[in-house]
Amino acid sequence: MHLPGLETRIKGVEQRVDRLEHDTECAGIAVVEVTSRVEHLEKERENLRDDMTYLKSQ
Repeated sequence: MHLPGLETRIKGVEQRVDRLEHDTECAGIAVVEVTSRVEHLEKERENLRDDMTYLKSQ
């Protein structure tokens, strides 16, 4: 049995799923990058605080 309307709907759904998968992958990558950057900045802040404490003690 051949249902062209159904096949068209299936292809449309497949395309939407593909876009959603792509978008969520991109979002996941962005989250990892932001998390890494935040961790780096937190370490940098801690180092600066340590430097400031050292300089105040001089």
